[in-house]
Amino acid sequence: MAKPAMSPRGRSKAAEPTPEFRPLTPALMDRLAEVLRGGWGAGCWCLYPRLGEAGLRALPGPGSASQRRRQAMAERAGQTPAPGLLAFSDGQPVGWVAIAPRAEFQRLVASRATPPVDGQAV
Repeated sequence: MAKPAMSPRGRSKAAEPTPEFRPLTPALMDRLAEVLRGGWGAGCWCLYPRLGEAGLRALPGPGSASQRRRQAMAERAGQTPAPGLLAFSDGQPVGWVAIAPRAEFQRLVASRATPPVDGQAV
């Protein structure tokens, strides 16, 4: 009988679930909260790189800054393309990646540490 293939760390590859990636939608905001909970993103809702300081302070609506950021991300999640992807493993959210053209990440655009490589929009 053949042994299952092993990963470099000695775990059986057959036992590792295949991740699933889903675009963020308003219906998945609570799942995003599970991924961000307890980390640096718990209050910024991944808007920190997208908005300048003035933009974060100017977010409209009632509630705390975190609540206004969540609402702003939920609004973005209702648009096409989605602002990012949630990763799921065995039906549980395990990761998040923000995806957008460089121009949407105002802090990246303003950073001297990460200048554009060429004139192409990415």
